[in-house]
Amino acid sequence: MGNGRIFLTGAYGNVGANTIKHLSKQGYEIICFDLRSNANETVARKLLRQHKFKMEWGNLRDQQSVDRAITKSEPDAILHLASVIAPMAYVLPEIAEDVNVNGTRYLIEAAQKLKRPPKFVNVSSYTVHGNRNPYKNLPPISEKTPINPVDNYCRQKVKAEQMVAASGLDWTTIRLPAVQATDAGWGRHPAFMRYGFLLSLEHKMHALDSRDAALALTNAIAADTHERYFVLGGPDDCKMTFHSYVDAVIGSRGLRPFPESAYRKADKNVDATWVYEDYVDTAESQAVLNYQEHSFQDYLDYMAKQAGFTKYILKVISPLIQRQLLKESLTVNKPIQVDSRPLWDVVCERYAIPQQYR
Repeated sequence: MGNGRIFLTGAYGNVGANTIKHLSKQGYEIICFDLRSNANETVARKLLRQHKFKMEWGNLRDQQSVDRAITKSEPDAILHLASVIAPMAYVLPEIAEDVNVNGTRYLIEAAQKLKRPPKFVNVSSYTVHGNRNPYKNLPPISEKTPINPVDNYCRQKVKAEQMVAASGLDWTTIRLPAVQATDAGWGRHPAFMRYGFLLSLEHKMHALDSRDAALALTNAIAADTHERYFVLGGPDDCKMTFHSYVDAVIGSRGLRPFPESAYRKADKNVDATWVYEDYVDTAESQAVLNYQEHSFQDYLDYMAKQAGFTKYILKVISPLIQRQLLKESLTVNKPIQVDSRPLWDVVCERYAIPQQYR
């Protein structure tokens, strides 16, 4: 607890901002490393009103930038949150490869040069376990579940995991599930809605409040996590179908549900048609990292409170908002048909992903 110097990448993102709060509360000295932008500067100024931390603006795609920041900071631990996640990894495949793979390599190499190499806490994704057909009644994802990366993002994460494991540093990798942003403005890029409509409503998913994800990462610094993998997930009410999740989240914002025809229907007889999400066995991660503090209902209540009076306005204009968002669906108002194509093939076509990144 405290008295350590923590180098935090992706500091002003969805999980990063909440991680700053937990690190500050536990008394750590924090060095925040992120790309300088108007959005990140706005988040940083807001956080500085309540929390003390140092800012190191830099670029994970620039090895010299990473070297300078690590050499200057000499951290006791690196929390590596920065990532180009899916579906933005589909929109920006070259940048995603550079950040998710090369950026991790640059961090490792810089850390290895220090006289006292830091602990390296690497953030990955539970999607590395591959397609999860809910009709197969598979056991929940756990630390023992084999990996089976299917798309470019998952393969990048596996490459990063392997580099971290071979680094010789004191490392741990934490695989996050479907993390729920506490920033209402997060995920507004059309790519997110476009991706959501490519998923089948029946698939299983395990939600996790970003505040709890941040607590797990913070607790991993002092916990005995040497050379271990952990898969996170929220309390039991965070296990649900995608259908239940979507309806609950948009409902908390005052919006009405989308028609079922807006979503692609996966083939229950073809595993590859399903997304890479499922329920998680959180027994091990919770025992070591002690992070589950917010139920899914807590999250919905928090977001409804954040929306305030605007949710009543959104309810009135809901038909207009829905009409705009449904433009990202390829199937809305058409007869529902089973799609037997592998999900990755569908994604590659929808996002026009270049061949070298498929």
